[in-house]
Amino acid sequence: MGKYMGSLPDRKVWVKPWVARRKAQGFHHNLFLELQLEDPNKYRRCMRMNADLFEYLLTKVTPLIQRRNTHLRESISPAERLSVTLRHLATGL
Repeated sequence: MGKYMGSLPDRKVWVKPWVARRKAQGFHHNLFLELQLEDPNKYRRCMRMNADLFEYLLTKVTPLIQRRNTHLRESISPAERLSVTLRHLATGL
């Protein structure tokens, strides 16, 4: 229906389905965390730093990159933001 029939407008989806699956299938929650625990050398090659340096950098930038959750959607965590940004800067992918 439309606005002419007195009905509510069609709702838009706030979170795309592929974004909603990031905790189950995303790079940060799967690849980076597994590499950090299981293969520190590959983690270092992937992130261009070891896990300790990543944690140090995360504590420094968290106040700058942290966002709040809303009732509409959950924000991307600072660790996920940082890991994806570093990976992009390292590889361009």
